[in-house]
Amino acid sequence: MRKQEPQLARAQEIVRLREQWLTPTEISRRVGISRTSVANELKRQGRPDLIGRRGFAALTPERRREPASNGGRAVHAAGTGHQFTIEEARAAGSKGGRVIRDAPRRALPTPRRAP
Repeated sequence: MRKQEPQLARAQEIVRLREQWLTPTEISRRVGISRTSVANELKRQGRPDLIGRRGFAALTPERRREPASNGGRAVHAAGTGHQFTIEEARAAGSKGGRVIRDAPRRALPTPRRAP
């Protein structure tokens, strides 16, 4: 019973810290466990909603567009960006799914039998 008490206290501490909007990485540093262990503990406590997203998934759509538009501006400013002419756009649009549709079909590999 004594072994479970510290684990329960740690689990409650993890949930409490996450409810205070600390990131899983910050929690892992405070509690002394890995970020994955923090996420697993939140799942065990029935609080997967507190795990959160990482990287671009955590950004709003507007914030995701910012790096993309900056990249587009940079290549065009450098003169390496490509703009389709009307003829190129028409040719690309007329291809549609033709390349895939006209590709030769490949035979599927035969399933192996278990020995």
